[in-house]
Amino acid sequence: MENKITLLYAALESGFIKNNNILNAYFSIIAHIITNEKIEIIDATDISNKFNEYYGIKTTEPFIRQVLSIGFESHAIEDINGQYKTNFDEMKKYIPSELDFETNWDKLVSGFLKYSRANGHHISKERIEEFILDYIHDDSKFMLRETDIEIPEAPDTTEYNWCKYLEHLNETDASLFEFVSLLNLTNIYKDAVFYNVIGTTSGKHYKGLNVYLDTPLVFAILGMDSENRKNSYLKLIEDAQDEGCNFFILDNNFEEAKGIFTRASQIAFSNNYKLSKANKVAQFFHNTMSSELEAEEFIYNVENMLNKLHISIKETCYDINNNKFQEDETTLFNMVSERYEETGSVLTPERKQSIQTDVRSIIMVYRERKGKVSTKVGESSDIFITINSAIANVSKLYESNRSINSGHIPAAISADLLGTLIWLHRPNEIINYKKKQILADCYSAFQPNKILLENYLKSLDDARLRDEITEDSYLVLRNHPLVSSTLMSVINGDYSRFSDRTYNDVYNQIVENSRKEYKDEKARHEQTKNFLNAVQKEKITTEKELKEEKKILSNEREKLAAVREQSINTIFKLLKIPFVWIPSIVLSSIFELLLAKFTEINFQYFSILIVIISIGSLVSILTKSLKKKIYSISEKIVDKKTEKQIEVSNQSVKEALKEHIKTE
Repeated sequence: MENKITLLYAALESGFIKNNNILNAYFSIIAHIITNEKIEIIDATDISNKFNEYYGIKTTEPFIRQVLSIGFESHAIEDINGQYKTNFDEMKKYIPSELDFETNWDKLVSGFLKYSRANGHHISKERIEEFILDYIHDDSKFMLRETDIEIPEAPDTTEYNWCKYLEHLNETDASLFEFVSLLNLTNIYKDAVFYNVIGTTSGKHYKGLNVYLDTPLVFAILGMDSENRKNSYLKLIEDAQDEGCNFFILDNNFEEAKGIFTRASQIAFSNNYKLSKANKVAQFFHNTMSSELEAEEFIYNVENMLNKLHISIKETCYDINNNKFQEDETTLFNMVSERYEETGSVLTPERKQSIQTDVRSIIMVYRERKGKVSTKVGESSDIFITINSAIANVSKLYESNRSINSGHIPAAISADLLGTLIWLHRPNEIINYKKKQILADCYSAFQPNKILLENYLKSLDDARLRDEITEDSYLVLRNHPLVSSTLMSVINGDYSRFSDRTYNDVYNQIVENSRKEYKDEKARHEQTKNFLNAVQKEKITTEKELKEEKKILSNEREKLAAVREQSINTIFKLLKIPFVWIPSIVLSSIFELLLAKFTEINFQYFSILIVIISIGSLVSILTKSLKKKIYSISEKIVDKKTEKQIEVSNQSVKEALKEHIKTE
C-alpha cells in the first residue's frame, strides 16, 4: 500500500470531513512531513519543496504560509527570537491516524475479492490492490468513455466487476462506499491546490464568473445520461449560481448539440435503427419518445428548457480573421488529438469535429478574457467546464506553456474541479456529488462498445436468416432498451465470452427480468388491491360503528340533559326556601304588624303604607335577581357533578367524527 495515499486519505478524512476545514487537512500532511523529517526551523520554501517531493503536488509559498497559519494558532509552530520553530509535542497532535484507512482498505479489498469470485471472476488479492490504486490515481478513462463516439477498447472483466461491486456497496455498505468516494477525492483535492483558493470561506467568491458548458454536459443535464449524472450536474450548476456564477453555452457548442439532436432523432425513429450506430442522444429519443414529431418538439424546446435552468446561449460571432487575443488553435487541436491517441481513441471524422468544437470553445474563452490572467478561478472572469479530462488536462498544459508565470488559471477545467472549489467548505456536498459521479461512471462501464454491439447484431441477423428466432424476438433483441446492459451482464464484462449464440442468453435474461418485473408488479398490484379492500371493509365497519356510537351517545346525552334539568330544579326549589320564601314570609308578617297598630286611616298610616309598598317593590326586584342567582348556583352544583360525564361524551363524538373524516 502506498503510504502517501494512506496519509492523503487520513488527512482529508480527519481534517476536512470531520473538522469541516480544508486547511486542517493540508496542515495534517505538513505535520507528517515536519515530524518525519524532524524539521526544527520552519521555512515556507523548504516545506513547499518537501510537499512536492512527498506527494507530487506543486504548491506556492503563499499557499504553504496559509496552511502553516494553523500551526501558529495552535502553538505547534512558535516564534522564538525571530525564528519559526517546531513544537513537536503539539505538532504530533495533527498527524493523521492511518488506522481507519487500513481497516477500510482491508475490508474493501477482501470484499471485492469475495464478490469477484462469487461472479466467476478469479483474481488475486495483489491484482485487486493494484487495480484499485490505478482507479484512485486515474479514473479519467471513465470520463473519456462518457464522451467518446467510437469506443475502441472494452473495459476488462475486473473493471466491470469493480463497477458492479461499487453499485453493490452503495446499496449494502454506505460507509465503505463513502470510503471509496474519499479515495477518489484525494486526486481532485491535489488539483485544487493548484487553483490557490484554499483560504476562501463561505460567501460569493465566484460572483460575475461566466461559466460555459461543454456539449456532453448539456446532454447530461437534459437527461441523456444516467439519472445520477443528471442530478449531480444540476446540483453543481444550482450551487454555483448561488455563489454568483453565470452559466452559458457558447454558440458553437449549442450548434453542435442541435446538429447531434437532429441526426440522433432521425436515427432513433428509422426502420434501420441499430444500437451499434446509436449514440446516447439517439438512445434517449428511441427509449423515451413515441415519435419523431415528439423528438422534434423536444429539440425545438431545448433552449427554453435551458433558460429555465438560467443557462443562456452566448453569441460569440467567431471571426477567423480577427487575431485579437487569438490563441494557437492548431497547437491546441494537435495537443488534444495526441491526448486521445495516447488513450487509444480512434480519431474518426466525428471525433475530429468534436475536438475542433472544444478547441474553438477554449479559444473563445481566451477572447472573452481579453488578455486577463488570474491565479484564482473566481477572478478569471470566464471559464469553460468539461466532463472530458483530456480537454481539461490539455488546457492546463497549454496555459502553463504559454506563460512564463506558473499558476495561471487555464481556459478549461473539469466539472469535478469546479464542484470541489464551490463546495470547498461543504464536505457533505462534495461527497454526495462524488458518489453520484462514481455511480454514473459505473453506468457508463455497463455499456458495450461499438465492436461488441456490431458482432451481437450480426449474430442476430444470421440467426434470423437461419429462422432460429422469430421476427418478434428479433425485433426485441435488436431494439429493447435493456439489450446493452443485459449483454454486458451475460458476458460478465468479459468480451471473450461472447459467441454467436450469446443472443439466446440475452433473450432469456430479458424475458426472465420481464417476468420478474411482471410478478413484482402483480404482487404490488395485489398488495395494493388487498389494502384497498381492507380499507373499504374497515370504512364500512367504521361507518356502521360510528352510526351506532352516535345513536348511543345521543341517547346518553339526552338522558344526561334530563337528569341535569331535574337535578337543577330540585336544588333550586330547596335553595329558594331559606333565601326567598322564608325572608318573604318574615317581611310580610312585619308589614302586617306595622299596619295593625293603626286604628284609623290618617296621614301617618298612608306614609307607612307607601314605605311598605316601596320596600315590597324593591324586595320583588331583588327576589327575581336572587332567583336567577340561585338557579345559576344550582346549575354549577349539578354541572360539577356531571362535568366529567359530559366531557367523556363530547370527546367520544369528536374522535368518532375525526375517524370518519380520515376514512372518507
